[in-house]
Amino acid sequence: MKKSNSKSVIYTVVILIILHLVSNAFFYRFDLTQDHRYTLSNASIAIIKKIKDPLFIKVYLQGDM
Repeated sequence: MKKSNSKSVIYTVVILIILHLVSNAFFYRFDLTQDHRYTLSNASIAIIKKIKDPLFIKVYLQGDM
């Protein structure tokens, strides 16, 4: 490999690592569904922020799954 090619590869890897670290620090999930079925309401977010202990939810379902 030439020196210029190896420098390009090293720069590209470093940039990708930096982008990965930044993207992990600023994670955001976009809800692109028409009815926003995966988006929490402001009231739900406020309630979740108040909860300190682990929250367990039991869901009882019936019928064919």
